[in-house]
Amino acid sequence: MLLLRFLSWIPQAFLGGFVTLLYFAGYPFLGRDRRVIAANINRVYGLASHSSLSRSFVGQNLRTQALITLETIRYVFRPGDLQVEGYNDASRVLAAAANDNGVVIITAHHGSWELAGHAAAKFLGRPFYVLAKPSKSKWLTPVLNQVRERLGMSVLWTDSKSLLRDMMAVAGRKEHLGFVMDQRPEHRQSGHPSIFLGVPGTPVVQGPVLMATRKAMPVIGIYMMRTGPCRYRFYAQEILPAGHRETDEAKVAQLMADNMSAMIRLYPEQWSWNYRRWKN
Repeated sequence: MLLLRFLSWIPQAFLGGFVTLLYFAGYPFLGRDRRVIAANINRVYGLASHSSLSRSFVGQNLRTQALITLETIRYVFRPGDLQVEGYNDASRVLAAAANDNGVVIITAHHGSWELAGHAAAKFLGRPFYVLAKPSKSKWLTPVLNQVRERLGMSVLWTDSKSLLRDMMAVAGRKEHLGFVMDQRPEHRQSGHPSIFLGVPGTPVVQGPVLMATRKAMPVIGIYMMRTGPCRYRFYAQEILPAGHRETDEAKVAQLMADNMSAMIRLYPEQWSWNYRRWKN
């Protein structure tokens, strides 16, 4: 946490320059990320990896991810330094869904998903649990857990043998569950093939779909998008309303994929493209 606290004190005026310096210093070590981003945008947008537009997008995407990470850290320790718009509209959407219900919250690795979860936790009114995969780094997992606790979220770890039972218990208490669901399911058979970012057959993780269809929980998509230096806008969008009776899992999976796709197309530079979501 000491390193994060130190990073939070970088003056706002220097953040852009600091990130640019980091990018060029780390450029030789980012070959894998640059190749994955180029392959993904080629699949979605048809941009050849050797084109100048593709190379420009790759650089912008990596620098934007770094800026959002630093500004998220800044908010954890200095919340008054970030300006956020959209709270009024989003709070009404969340309050309507949470009226006597537990809510399924979905988002993507897009913008600041940690701050999106924090904003949702403020307005939902009951405990908010998020599913998270432990980091491969032993020291990073407890740090991320502390950060999420500071932001008002409790973590259900995806490697827990009691995960499904814990999720059902949360739903039974009419509390809330959050999923960052744009990554490929670890087990292919556990996903629903959907059209995601125009790519058919993209598997969508099963957990939020099951909660929505089997527990009749409403579904809200949330996103915290960067609109300028230390400026963000919070979006909360109804996907399935309170009281819905939808039981078609494939249909619900597609509704979730459509919601994420639409937001990513609005702010494509803020999505984490450097992940192998599709097999070559």
